[in-house]
Formats: sequence, C-alpha cells, structure tokens
Amino acid sequence: MINRIIIFLLRKRLHLKKNEQFQFKNQNSKNDYYYFTNTKIMKKSKKYNFCVESNVSLNWLLNKDCHIEKMEN
Repeated sequence: MINRIIIFLLRKRLHLKKNEQFQFKNQNSKNDYYYFTNTKIMKKSKKYNFCVESNVSLNWLLNKDCHIEKMEN
C-alpha cells in the first residue's frame, strides 16, 4: 500500500500520468524509456523490445537536477 502512495506522489510531482512514457534529459541511450505503474517504475527498451523493473533511485527522481522529457506515443 505504501508503494502505491509513494509512486502516486512521485507521478504528481513529475506531472506524469500512469503509464505515460518519459526519458531523462541526460540519458545516454535514446532507445530506453521509463513509465510508472501502480507500484513500480518500469524501463522499456525499444531496441531490444523488453521490459524490466527499473533501478532508478527515488532520491534521483526527487533531486532538483533530475529533468525528464515526456515522450509522444
């Protein structure tokens, strides 16, 4: 239950909807993108066509230096 609340608050802070795709502006690979589910942050690769649970730190997402770009679907 606490995971859902944390993810919800992170999405609101980043102005993202559930399953809305985004990338980090300083990201090396432009083939990867991220999105929020109800309880996790997922990473998807366009190049290899796989999806895994992301290891992005919550501290990084809350950091003022973290900048994201929303992706067009």
